[in-house]
Amino acid sequence: MSDASDYWWARLRGPGGGEVPPSVVERISWYELRLHRHRIGHQVSEVVILLLGAAIPAAVAAGAPGAVTGVLGALVVVGTGVRQLFRFSDNWIRTGRYLIALQGEVVSWSTGDGPYRDQASAGALLAARVEALVRAENADWVGMLSDTSRNSPASA
Repeated sequence: MSDASDYWWARLRGPGGGEVPPSVVERISWYELRLHRHRIGHQVSEVVILLLGAAIPAAVAAGAPGAVTGVLGALVVVGTGVRQLFRFSDNWIRTGRYLIALQGEVVSWSTGDGPYRDQASAGALLAARVEALVRAENADWVGMLSDTSRNSPASA
């Protein structure tokens, strides 16, 4: 999806008929795109590693030279390293969790539920709550990176 209006949440209207604030559209659209990229990255990396790993015994059974099986094994190690480096799975899960929270805020805003009862301040409150969720997600991401660097062999 290339246009924010393609997303279901972007077509919601507030109780007074107002559109989703542009800053909110921009933030949630970013998460929609990243969710798709992380999912594709996760699935492609898993399939490539599985195929390369399965090719090793197949190459041995077919009588391929040792160099071929060695290269295949090295590619499995490189693929596993790339998967760990980019953390597609972790990013997919984290991004999805925050995207759902962001979408939930828009739904609550559109129905005038909870803190969005006052129509006069609902749009500004939505933007502020979305920004708070984005800051929380960024803190989670930094924490994940910090945990990774503390647990790496180089930091031991």
